[in-house]
Formats: sequence, structure tokens, C-alpha cells
Amino acid sequence: MSKGSVLDMFIIPIILLGIGILVYVGAIILNQIEPNISAISPAASPAINRGIQAINTFNWSFLIIAFALGFGSILFGFFYPSHPIFFVLGMLILVISMITTPMVSNVFETFIGSTTVSTVSSSFPIINWFMTNMLPIFMTITGFFMLIILYTNLRGARE
Repeated sequence: MSKGSVLDMFIIPIILLGIGILVYVGAIILNQIEPNISAISPAASPAINRGIQAINTFNWSFLIIAFALGFGSILFGFFYPSHPIFFVLGMLILVISMITTPMVSNVFETFIGSTTVSTVSSSFPIINWFMTNMLPIFMTITGFFMLIILYTNLRGARE
């Protein structure tokens, strides 16, 4: 995501998949060690509870991160000089992204459907909704805006 190119349409879903999986793994680890830590040292229980609360804030933060990645990519695309002749190639890359992004969404759905992860999946309804339902739509809309910004002459006198 350093240049704001159409290739970001492949990078953003992978980043969001990684963040989503890390949030779930963190929640699973904290939920599994909390009873053991509380049994050993009751004084540590408030710290574990604060950790669980911190992980739960990622439910809304994930949505903010997703929009920040999309907006940042579009914004960087505004500053990236490109020639309109490459619009067809950009459109082809967008179509390929529209095909591969639902696959990333299905990977996440399979991940949250596993027995270990399903115990904490109800704690993150926004991450579930976004990754399983809205990720392909979000990436398509972001991709179209990216193409418009990259291949129209909105830069004006800067060129």
C-alpha cells in the first residue's frame, strides 16, 4: 500500500484477513488462560479481564481499519501518476480482484466455523459481518473509486 495502485485490491483483503484471524486467536488465548491464571493468582484476574475488554474493542476498530485502508489506498492513488491507457489493465485487475476477494471471505468463514473459533465468534459480530458479507462489496467499490482516481485527469495543473 505504498503507492496506491490497483494491486492494493489484492493486498487489503489479505491484511484484513490477517487482522481478523489475529483478533480471534487473541480472544481464544485469553479465554483459555483466564481460568488457569485466576486459579493460580486471583490478583491477576483484573488484568486478564482488561485484556479481554481490549480484544473486544477490535470489533469496532476492525471496521475503522478497513475503511482507513480503503481510503488510504484511494488517497495514495490520487498522488500516483498513471496514464489512462492502462485503464483496461486496471479494469482487468479489478475483475480478478472481484473473483478472488470472495475466496478470502470464504477462508474467513471457514476459519470462524471451526469448533475452536466458534466459541468466541459471537463476541465479534461486526468482524463476522464485514468479512463474510461486505468484504467483496467493499473491495469492488474501493476498486472502482481507485480506477476513477488513477485514470482520470483530476490532478489538474500538477502534471
